[in-house]
Amino acid sequence: MQVDGQALILAKDLVESVMKRTGVADYTILAVVNGAELGADAL
Repeated sequence: MQVDGQALILAKDLVESVMKRTGVADYTILAVVNGAELGADAL
């Protein structure tokens, strides 16, 4: 996802609650991938 020009990796099920808790209303989900697809290189 993208927030304020920064790309973030966040579990899909947590996006809404995290955005509400942090007061972020303007964000874009860039892609949805399986965690195994990320691999160690993404971290």
